[in-house]
Amino acid sequence: MRPARILLLFILCVGIALGESDDRIVQVRTFMNNLPAAKYAELFVQVADEYKLDWRLLPALAYLESTGGKFTVGNNIFGWDSGRKHFRTIADGIHYVGRTLGTGVYYRGKTTLEKLKTYNVNEHYSIAALATMGQISLTDPLARTK
Repeated sequence: MRPARILLLFILCVGIALGESDDRIVQVRTFMNNLPAAKYAELFVQVADEYKLDWRLLPALAYLESTGGKFTVGNNIFGWDSGRKHFRTIADGIHYVGRTLGTGVYYRGKTTLEKLKTYNVNEHYSIAALATMGQISLTDPLARTK
């Protein structure tokens, strides 16, 4: 077993021992580590489930766009609308972006890859986002895309 997989298994076991019932939350929190967005791990997963998104998509976008909430303006950790959109809170931004990616006219019915290509037309962005999603869970980001 590779060291990264052993570390992930250890982290999951610690999360379960601490009462974390969803290992996806532990994986997002672990990936974000000491970044501000780490405290939104549960919300990322809840919103993704609500709008039938890959659970790694929102944290990956937050990581790419604002280094996990480290560099943000107007509580916009996603760089939504080229950073011009402001939200009352970061949680409001997570709900807005999740809802838009799940049900918005430009995103509805698309796969994760198609959503990424719509989110940012730069061909390298989709690759970076998929790679980040893979780092979050140490699995193939295309294995479960919607």
